[in-house]
Amino acid sequence: MSKKVDSKNNLSVKQIKKLVYDNYGVICSIKKLDGEKDLNYRLISQTKKKYYLKIYPNKTNLSFVKFQTKLLDHLSKNLKTPINLKSKKNSNYCHFKDENGFIRYFRINSWIDGRAWSKVTPINKELRIELGKEAALITKKLKNFRNNYCNSKMQWDISNSLWTIEYLNYIKDNTQKKIIKSFQIEFKKSLEKFKKLRKSFIHNDVNDNNVIVSNNIYKPEINGIIDFGDSIKTQTINDVAVTCVYAMMNCENPLEAGINVVKGYHSIYKLNEDEIKFLYIAIAMRLVISITKSSKLLLLQYGHGERAELKNFL
Repeated sequence: MSKKVDSKNNLSVKQIKKLVYDNYGVICSIKKLDGEKDLNYRLISQTKKKYYLKIYPNKTNLSFVKFQTKLLDHLSKNLKTPINLKSKKNSNYCHFKDENGFIRYFRINSWIDGRAWSKVTPINKELRIELGKEAALITKKLKNFRNNYCNSKMQWDISNSLWTIEYLNYIKDNTQKKIIKSFQIEFKKSLEKFKKLRKSFIHNDVNDNNVIVSNNIYKPEINGIIDFGDSIKTQTINDVAVTCVYAMMNCENPLEAGINVVKGYHSIYKLNEDEIKFLYIAIAMRLVISITKSSKLLLLQYGHGERAELKNFL
């Protein structure tokens, strides 16, 4: 019988289980989860308790790992966010050396049960308002978070979104290209004022797979918001924009959906008038980033761009 091996780092299931037991004292079964860069697993202990294991890619900067774990520690009280599991050495993270000699960092968090927002249908007004509130609670808590970690060139940061101009030709639909270009021009004109808006650390990726909703069909509630891998310090309004983008997707009335999110958010964390003025263009530029990245990837892989639709958001 062939050995189960992880193709990204050549770790067998047996090796991963040993890492978990040696460092955390947990005997568990494991299930592989999706992940763009990291290796992600769901762990189930002998007592049926669930955990989330993240193994970072090689060459991951330790300062980034420390930043993520400190951020989760800061949020862990009274919020619906993952909680760090302490290792045997009372650390928030551990490390090992892989077969290529690279130091690999990993950590374990509590597991939040439920289903992804993307699996919920129908999504009602109340749930979108609740989403706005939960996102705002995180923003409010992070207002006083202090850390020296910086990722000033992050492409998913709306304030950096003008990098998409260089890749405008990757958009093959001429109508879509024209719309995207108009947003880029508008954002460039207002960038100086935009960068003066208040800043804080934000989640920056409250998307439809990072929001966990209860399994209650008739009265769903948000159980938690996960995956702080894209957290950065940037304009606070960017987090509202990102949350709105994913809440508006696949809606008959995206404007109403966005208003519901903003209503919930504003009830917890007051938005300034100058921030609200920039919300529309911030939403548009997050979409521009997403479509540009998808189109670039598809063009490089298959020779054609993505036919994503902007019209439902305008």
